[in-house]
Amino acid sequence: MSLQALTLREAFNLLWRNWVGRVGIIIIGLMIVASIYTLTTMPLDYGTRIWSNADYWKDYPKMVPPDWYRILFDRSLLPHIVIRIENPTSSQVINYAGSSVKVLTYVFTYSYDSPTYPQNVRIAIYGLQARNPGLPVILSVSLERPDGKIDQLYFEIIRIPQQLVGQKIYTPTPKDVNAYGNQYMASQLSSFYFTRYNISITPTDLAGLEYGVEKALFARPVLRGGSIVLEPLNGVYRFTVTIQLTSPQDSVDMVTLAIVGRAYGFMGTDFDGRDLAQALLFGFPIALAIGFVTSAVVSLIGMVLGVFSGYYGGLIDEIVQRTADILGNIPLLPLLILFTFITPTNLRLQIIIITLIVFGWAGLAIIVRSMVLSIKSEQYVEAARAIGASNTRIIFRHIVPQVLPYVVAQMIFFVPTAILTEAGLSLLGLGDPSIPTWGQILSRVLDKGAVSIAWWWILPPGLLIVISAVAFVLIALALEPIVDPRLRRRI
Repeated sequence: MSLQALTLREAFNLLWRNWVGRVGIIIIGLMIVASIYTLTTMPLDYGTRIWSNADYWKDYPKMVPPDWYRILFDRSLLPHIVIRIENPTSSQVINYAGSSVKVLTYVFTYSYDSPTYPQNVRIAIYGLQARNPGLPVILSVSLERPDGKIDQLYFEIIRIPQQLVGQKIYTPTPKDVNAYGNQYMASQLSSFYFTRYNISITPTDLAGLEYGVEKALFARPVLRGGSIVLEPLNGVYRFTVTIQLTSPQDSVDMVTLAIVGRAYGFMGTDFDGRDLAQALLFGFPIALAIGFVTSAVVSLIGMVLGVFSGYYGGLIDEIVQRTADILGNIPLLPLLILFTFITPTNLRLQIIIITLIVFGWAGLAIIVRSMVLSIKSEQYVEAARAIGASNTRIIFRHIVPQVLPYVVAQMIFFVPTAILTEAGLSLLGLGDPSIPTWGQILSRVLDKGAVSIAWWWILPPGLLIVISAVAFVLIALALEPIVDPRLRRRI
């Protein structure tokens, strides 16, 4: 079986017959499937529109482990939950200050059964539309606890600016009410504690780090060892959100209640509450794009210049080889660090790819040239030249098919180099922070000093980088029998 007779199907069969190639094919196939799924379900501008948008992640818990970890190892962790209500529980029109106003009521029922407290409790109002400029929107929240009711946990008068009257506001960024550090809620809870338990905690202390409003909502005060501590109060809690609008034609799109828990999702969250599973998923097409685009262009340039240099010789050969010698002897890493450091952050990914392409083709061109020098002296090439075959026909009919298997093998081998280079530069803080690559995720861990505490933030991106690199190395090793016919006969 000559190299010319080796079809794509035969090459794939040779790869699949080798267990090393089989493992590599399966891993890369899974990466491609994950990339296709990501590109069809997530926006292409995910990095700038979602990942870097702090408002998007307000309802998410900060730096918590995956939910499966809670289920398997630590059931004491409070699960994260967001309750969304689009249609109000009740709606009525009343007369207020000589005008007809609409009152919308939203009732959220939450069953609290955990020894740990939430990180925060957040009420968000989306798409508020008020048409009467003379009246404000009145927001109030009450809370029914297992041990009693707080009639006015929160109260706020929202005055709509004249220029926004009749428009839909709080979209996409909602009007939110956070329990964390909320002095109004702390004052109401302090009064409730004193009335219900005859225990006095000042609102300032209740809103401080020692207690916390988000804890006090789901706790009762007890005297223990001469000091006041909060003890979890499990049971059913009902948050009632009342919104008094300015006219019967006013509306609200949705109201949500987020109990920001201590475990979330399939891969947990980072320091800013961002879902790491989404970032890891988005990293698949980025890694493959960086690897394949860079290696494909490098291989094409290296093959073309190597073939023409070896076949034509002379001045072309001298220029190509001297350029390859210069580029091949320049240390690449310091240049990459320099170029990315002086480049705007939104262009760093492109700079990494361009630099790898400019300096990456030299080694391949030198090797291909030596192969072409040997091939063009073969008898069948001399015979083709003797019967009048053109240089173009000889190159594409007799030379390129001979060097192409080696070029493909080198292309596959160069993919992990590009992936690891981007990951390494991102880890040094020289990547694009608006694009959630696997290297950027690891870089963020170092920035926040969470290496020793957030294993779910470190292991998944690190393992994905290693696995993807190893997969392409396995494919490259399995391609050796295709590149070398002598090895192929031994299989």
